[in-house]
Amino acid sequence: MNATAVLVLRIAIAALGVAALRRWVLGDGTEALFQTMMAAIGLCLLLLPRALYAAAAEWVGWVRAAAWAPEEGRWHAFRGHPVAIREHDGDLWIRWADVLAGWQSPLAIEPGLRELPGEGDGFARVSLALRAMHASSTMPSPRQAQFMFWLEREVMAAWKRKRQSS
Repeated sequence: MNATAVLVLRIAIAALGVAALRRWVLGDGTEALFQTMMAAIGLCLLLLPRALYAAAAEWVGWVRAAAWAPEEGRWHAFRGHPVAIREHDGDLWIRWADVLAGWQSPLAIEPGLRELPGEGDGFARVSLALRAMHASSTMPSPRQAQFMFWLEREVMAAWKRKRQSS
Protein backbone atom coordinates (compact mmCIF):
# COMPACT_ATOMS: atom_id res chain seq x y z
CA MET A 1 0.00 0.00 0.00
CA ASN A 2 1.52 3.36 -0.98
CA ALA A 3 1.82 6.37 1.32
CA THR A 4 -1.16 8.24 -0.15
CA ALA A 5 -3.51 5.29 0.33
CA VAL A 6 -2.35 4.93 3.93
CA LEU A 7 -2.96 8.64 4.51
CA VAL A 8 -6.49 8.46 3.05
CA LEU A 9 -7.24 5.43 5.22
CA ARG A 10 -5.96 7.22 8.33
CA ILE A 11 -8.11 10.29 7.57
CA ALA A 12 -11.20 8.10 7.13
CA ILE A 13 -10.53 6.27 10.42
CA ALA A 14 -9.87 9.54 12.24
CA ALA A 15 -13.08 11.05 10.85
CA LEU A 16 -15.09 8.06 12.01
CA GLY A 17 -13.48 8.38 15.44
CA VAL A 18 -14.25 12.11 15.63
CA ALA A 19 -17.84 11.52 14.52
CA ALA A 20 -18.37 8.77 17.08
CA LEU A 21 -16.78 10.85 19.85
CA ARG A 22 -18.83 13.91 18.92
CA ARG A 23 -22.05 11.92 18.98
CA TRP A 24 -21.15 10.19 22.28
CA VAL A 25 -19.87 13.29 24.13
CA LEU A 26 -22.06 16.03 22.72
CA GLY A 27 -25.07 13.92 21.95
CA ASP A 28 -25.34 15.35 18.45
CA GLY A 29 -27.72 13.61 16.14
CA THR A 30 -27.08 12.02 12.79
CA GLU A 31 -26.66 15.42 11.19
CA ALA A 32 -23.31 15.93 12.98
CA LEU A 33 -22.22 12.45 11.89
CA PHE A 34 -23.13 13.34 8.30
CA GLN A 35 -21.21 16.65 8.44
CA THR A 36 -18.09 14.97 9.84
CA MET A 37 -18.17 12.23 7.22
CA MET A 38 -18.60 14.77 4.41
CA ALA A 39 -15.56 16.68 5.66
CA ALA A 40 -13.55 13.45 5.71
CA ILE A 41 -14.70 12.55 2.20
CA GLY A 42 -13.69 16.03 1.02
CA LEU A 43 -10.20 15.59 2.48
CA CYS A 44 -9.88 12.17 0.87
CA LEU A 45 -10.96 13.58 -2.51
CA LEU A 46 -8.23 16.20 -2.24
CA LEU A 47 -5.65 13.45 -1.81
CA LEU A 48 -7.15 10.98 -4.30
CA PRO A 49 -5.71 12.56 -7.49
CA ARG A 50 -2.21 12.05 -6.12
CA ALA A 51 -2.90 8.34 -5.62
CA LEU A 52 -4.49 8.05 -9.07
CA TYR A 53 -1.49 9.80 -10.65
CA ALA A 54 0.90 7.40 -8.90
CA ALA A 55 -1.15 4.41 -10.08
CA ALA A 56 -1.26 5.75 -13.65
CA ALA A 57 2.50 6.31 -13.65
CA GLU A 58 3.05 2.74 -12.45
CA TRP A 59 0.75 1.42 -15.19
CA VAL A 60 2.57 3.43 -17.88
CA GLY A 61 5.85 1.91 -16.69
CA TRP A 62 4.44 -1.61 -17.01
CA VAL A 63 3.09 -0.92 -20.50
CA ARG A 64 6.38 0.61 -21.62
CA ALA A 65 8.36 -2.37 -20.29
CA ALA A 66 6.02 -4.80 -22.05
CA ALA A 67 6.19 -2.88 -25.32
CA TRP A 68 10.00 -2.68 -25.38
CA ALA A 69 10.69 -6.20 -24.07
CA PRO A 70 11.34 -7.67 -27.57
CA GLU A 71 13.89 -4.92 -28.31
CA GLU A 72 15.70 -5.14 -24.97
CA GLY A 73 19.36 -5.98 -25.39
CA ARG A 74 19.45 -5.33 -29.14
CA TRP A 75 20.94 -1.83 -29.12
CA HIS A 76 24.33 -1.11 -27.59
CA ALA A 77 26.87 1.67 -27.86
CA PHE A 78 30.50 1.95 -26.80
CA ARG A 79 31.65 5.54 -26.26
CA GLY A 80 28.86 6.88 -28.44
CA HIS A 81 29.59 4.47 -31.31
CA PRO A 82 26.65 2.13 -32.04
CA VAL A 83 27.51 -1.57 -31.84
CA ALA A 84 25.22 -4.10 -33.56
CA ILE A 85 24.73 -7.13 -31.31
CA ARG A 86 22.19 -9.81 -32.16
CA GLU A 87 21.07 -13.08 -30.65
CA HIS A 88 20.86 -15.92 -33.18
CA ASP A 89 20.89 -19.73 -32.82
CA GLY A 90 21.43 -19.47 -29.06
CA ASP A 91 24.61 -17.37 -29.44
CA LEU A 92 25.41 -13.70 -29.26
CA TRP A 93 26.75 -12.16 -32.48
CA ILE A 94 28.48 -8.83 -33.09
CA ARG A 95 29.10 -6.96 -36.34
CA TRP A 96 32.81 -7.32 -37.10
CA ALA A 97 33.10 -3.75 -38.43
CA ASP A 98 31.92 -2.52 -35.00
CA VAL A 99 34.56 -4.68 -33.29
CA LEU A 100 37.28 -3.14 -35.44
CA ALA A 101 35.90 0.37 -34.79
CA GLY A 102 35.94 -0.24 -31.03
CA TRP A 103 39.34 -1.95 -31.07
CA GLN A 104 40.82 0.70 -33.42
CA SER A 105 43.47 -1.57 -34.91
CA PRO A 106 43.43 -4.74 -36.99
CA LEU A 107 43.26 -8.04 -35.14
CA ALA A 108 45.57 -10.90 -36.08
CA ILE A 109 42.85 -13.53 -35.81
CA GLU A 110 39.62 -12.98 -37.70
CA PRO A 111 36.90 -15.36 -36.55
CA GLY A 112 34.62 -16.94 -39.11
CA LEU A 113 32.16 -14.29 -40.21
CA ARG A 114 28.57 -15.20 -40.98
CA GLU A 115 25.51 -13.64 -42.54
CA LEU A 116 22.57 -13.33 -40.16
CA PRO A 117 19.03 -13.41 -41.55
CA GLY A 118 17.73 -9.90 -42.09
CA GLU A 119 21.01 -8.33 -40.90
CA GLY A 120 23.48 -8.90 -43.71
CA ASP A 121 26.97 -10.33 -43.46
CA GLY A 122 30.01 -9.64 -41.35
CA PHE A 123 28.83 -10.95 -37.97
CA ALA A 124 31.04 -12.95 -35.60
CA ARG A 125 30.30 -14.69 -32.33
CA VAL A 126 31.03 -12.38 -29.40
CA SER A 127 32.97 -15.14 -27.62
CA LEU A 128 35.24 -15.61 -30.67
CA ALA A 129 35.72 -11.85 -31.02
CA LEU A 130 36.78 -11.68 -27.36
CA ARG A 131 39.15 -14.61 -27.89
CA ALA A 132 40.71 -12.77 -30.86
CA MET A 133 41.16 -9.66 -28.71
CA HIS A 134 42.76 -11.62 -25.87
CA ALA A 135 45.07 -13.39 -28.35
CA SER A 136 46.39 -10.08 -29.62
CA SER A 137 50.18 -10.13 -29.38
CA THR A 138 50.52 -6.57 -28.11
CA MET A 139 49.49 -5.08 -24.79
CA PRO A 140 46.05 -3.51 -25.29
CA SER A 141 45.76 0.25 -25.09
CA PRO A 142 43.49 1.70 -22.39
CA ARG A 143 40.70 2.12 -24.94
CA GLN A 144 41.08 -1.47 -26.14
CA ALA A 145 41.04 -2.74 -22.55
CA GLN A 146 37.89 -0.70 -21.91
CA PHE A 147 36.28 -2.13 -25.04
CA MET A 148 37.06 -5.71 -23.96
CA PHE A 149 35.81 -5.01 -20.44
CA TRP A 150 32.63 -3.41 -21.82
CA LEU A 151 32.01 -6.35 -24.14
CA GLU A 152 32.56 -8.91 -21.35
CA ARG A 153 30.68 -7.15 -18.56
CA GLU A 154 28.00 -5.02 -20.18
CA VAL A 155 27.10 -7.30 -23.07
CA MET A 156 28.05 -10.94 -22.38
CA ALA A 157 27.33 -10.97 -18.63
CA ALA A 158 23.97 -9.20 -19.09
CA TRP A 159 23.02 -11.63 -21.86
CA LYS A 160 23.94 -14.64 -19.69
CA ARG A 161 21.90 -13.27 -16.77
CA LYS A 162 18.94 -12.72 -19.08
CA ARG A 163 19.18 -16.30 -20.41
CA GLN A 164 19.40 -17.76 -16.89
CA SER A 165 16.39 -15.80 -15.67
CA SER A 166 14.17 -16.89 -18.55
